[in-house]
Amino acid sequence: MIRKIVFSFIVLLMAASALGADKPDEPKFIKNSLGMKFIRIPSGDFMMGATSQEAGRRTDEPQHQVAITKPFYLQTTEVTQGQWQAVMGRNPSFFKECGDDYPVEQVSWHDAQEFIRRLNKKDGIAAYRLPTEAEWEYAARANSTATLSEGVLYIVGGNETAILENIAWFSGNSCGENKSGNKGDTWQTGNYVCRACSTQAVGQKPANPWGLYDMLGNVWEWVQDWQGAYPTGPVTDPTGPPTGTMRVFRGGAWLSGAGYCLPAFRGGDNPAMRDIAIGFRLVKSMDPLPVAVPAAPVAH
Repeated sequence: MIRKIVFSFIVLLMAASALGADKPDEPKFIKNSLGMKFIRIPSGDFMMGATSQEAGRRTDEPQHQVAITKPFYLQTTEVTQGQWQAVMGRNPSFFKECGDDYPVEQVSWHDAQEFIRRLNKKDGIAAYRLPTEAEWEYAARANSTATLSEGVLYIVGGNETAILENIAWFSGNSCGENKSGNKGDTWQTGNYVCRACSTQAVGQKPANPWGLYDMLGNVWEWVQDWQGAYPTGPVTDPTGPPTGTMRVFRGGAWLSGAGYCLPAFRGGDNPAMRDIAIGFRLVKSMDPLPVAVPAAPVAH
């Protein structure tokens, strides 16, 4: 009798836990007023950083345990040129001739913050932000403990890696034949054709196991954190150093070698810097707050 009661209690606990992890009022996918798609990323623990055996490991990537205690919605693709144009009224991208579905680039960290401010105002909610560095890597790994969510990465030279070919746009597959019929980095002079030596339209490669596209390659992605050393022990919901001189970007880009297109690799630069290989994607809060509207001035 006691055993049956204990078993029933365990079943109830498991059911309650399952309900808490997948609440009916929290859909897996959401879409905003611009048609930007977001997917629910569950809370959980993971090992952030790279093991000493991982290809391309650097000294600023020591492994440490991270707890992500709150689920969040992450944009399924990088912010596109069309989405940027709809909010900002202009397109700063070098590859603007390629089309609205290509990722926006040549945007600084500060530019991304202004886009977020205007999008929040447009939707009337304080909901959008950049992911933290920990949230970004957690989502890129998608519960995998290997180098990539698809398995172990083996690099031969700078570009040769079959597994990355299948999931990312990087220097090994982003430069085809240019207008002269030659191969090379012709983007420097503007002598390029879209799909050859350029960024690529978002969402063409297969999504990772959590439904996210282009987490590796295409464009580097700004995250919220200042650049700094990792903590030496386990941490919960880290947000990086309180101050700094450089902001972090992640994921590698269309012109990056394979060793840069890794979940653990950390890039960074001045938050005012703009580059043809850097863009971003957004987080949308699970519990957005109304944007405060200033009170109307009192008539005298």
